[in-house]
Amino acid sequence: PILEPSSTAPIQLKFAEDTSLQKIFEVLSKLSGINVLFDEAFRDKRVTVDFVDVSFEETLDKLVLINQLFYKIVDSSTIIIIPDNAQKHRQYDELVLRTFFIVNAEVNTIANMLRTIAGIQRVQPNPELKAITVRATLDQVAVANRIIELNDKTKSEILLDIEILEINRNKMIEYGLALAEHSI
Repeated sequence: PILEPSSTAPIQLKFAEDTSLQKIFEVLSKLSGINVLFDEAFRDKRVTVDFVDVSFEETLDKLVLINQLFYKIVDSSTIIIIPDNAQKHRQYDELVLRTFFIVNAEVNTIANMLRTIAGIQRVQPNPELKAITVRATLDQVAVANRIIELNDKTKSEILLDIEILEINRNKMIEYGLALAEHSI
């Protein structure tokens, strides 16, 4: 889902020191028409905020970034604010399943690259089909796609055009001497 705020007008928020972060989100909710829910692990804290002429999305992105939070869009008019940690990402991030078919590279090599470079833990290689099945977030799948695209290349080849000629030694000397007589 995509957020659809009721107002796209730039927002101006200025809160003095020691303002409740939850209250700031509630004011932002009233200004934008977007409902804001809080995860049970959310801990309110006191912050100072001063935003001038920024959109709702920019304000939301900055607030969650500086307070080590993230948000998940529930529907077009609702978000949930969540603490930014690995456990909560596992709980809230949506996972997709995708199978990549490998043409040239070694399946197990690519699978190991996906585990180490992209940090994808749920990677299942299938050497018989030359396929790799991945279960990860959309961002991780996009990174996996790029890694596979860059590494599934044909092996380099060098083509040589060789011609083997057989020449009589006497004729070679004769032609060589004949050519040497015609100097420029």
